[in-house]
Amino acid sequence: MAGERAARVWTWIAAAHVGDPPVSIAALCRAAVLWLGVDGAGVTATSGLLAREPLFASDELTARLEELQFTTGEGPGSEDFRFGSPVLIPDLDSAAARWPGFAPAAVAAGAGAIFVLPLQAGAIQVGLLSLYRTQPGSMTPEQLADMLVFAEMALQMMLDAQAGISGEAGIGKTAVIDRFLEQWGRQVGVLRGWCDPLSAPRPLGPLIDMVAQLPGEQAAGLALAQPQQASAVFVGSSQTAAAHAPRSMAFRLLDAVPLFVSLSDDEKEALAATMTRRTYRKDDLVVEQDANMKSLMIIRSGVLVVSRREQDREVELSRLAPGDYFGEDGLFTGSCEEGTIRALTAVVAYEVEQAALAKLVHDRPSIADEVSITLSRRAKRGQALLSDKERTAALAAVPGMVARIRQLFELPHS
Repeated sequence: MAGERAARVWTWIAAAHVGDPPVSIAALCRAAVLWLGVDGAGVTATSGLLAREPLFASDELTARLEELQFTTGEGPGSEDFRFGSPVLIPDLDSAAARWPGFAPAAVAAGAGAIFVLPLQAGAIQVGLLSLYRTQPGSMTPEQLADMLVFAEMALQMMLDAQAGISGEAGIGKTAVIDRFLEQWGRQVGVLRGWCDPLSAPRPLGPLIDMVAQLPGEQAAGLALAQPQQASAVFVGSSQTAAAHAPRSMAFRLLDAVPLFVSLSDDEKEALAATMTRRTYRKDDLVVEQDANMKSLMIIRSGVLVVSRREQDREVELSRLAPGDYFGEDGLFTGSCEEGTIRALTAVVAYEVEQAALAKLVHDRPSIADEVSITLSRRAKRGQALLSDKERTAALAAVPGMVARIRQLFELPHS
């Protein structure tokens, strides 16, 4: 299904060219308007939050929305996309508190909904795919899955353009580079590298794993680092808070979880207020294999080990360290845990219960769609060493994942 979807989208893009090459950003945006149920589409090249260069806008309103985001410093394009999470706003009127400068101006200009997906090669963001509607309304699961494919293709086009050499596999791009190096390699400095995969699903993971192998007393001291912007570390209630006190630990943990990156600060604060601190002693059983969790656990300190029973032996699958989390599959899709989780050291974790998250999701249903895309992209990055066919299988799962999340949280289906 994933291969069929990709082939179908390529066909749409090739048919949408008007005077430009069949495979171009312009053709991609026109095809997105025709097939994703939106009224406008645009692609913007980015470098950080400030450097932005519009590459193509399908109409004047798309260009106007990009301009508004630049002038107000607000809007979906100003969000933190470090985890590759989308920003899906099916009703721009409801985003006025989040973006008091951008949202009212965008509605006044004629936009009713906006959907933005970061174009990322691993941890490096190179651009944004932005779509809008004149009328409010959510995307269907099928449209979300197609939007992911459009984003993957826009990313590939941008990377090809930046490389300066394009063409199908096998036409001789590498041979051209090799010939250049034969002639000029001794006279110029050349850096050569491969960019797949660039993702870092567990930053400093190998280092954390090495620390986790230390004796229990030493590994137990492993804890989530203070953020760089924190001006002080508070270790007791007797200390006086600074004028701008750092965020609560629960908030900081939520802020480090990719699933919640699209939440506004107010939404994170509301969710953080409901979280429960849990403690486990060394060797405590935290979760049984095949259990169906109804909450998400975010690790504050310590190390857990995930193992799975296979016939007559126990196989270690992974270790979880501060900043890691588990339970997301049960919380969002009703799936069971793939392994048993035990405390390797003393552990402190914070729990996000389904009931607390359900209130946020009911207040803003698009959170469910944002989470489904984040889960899908996370699964795709986890398949980076597999074949192209296997790696794109995650895209086919998007409609079903969206449907399961909406059903679990009792949301209406689009």
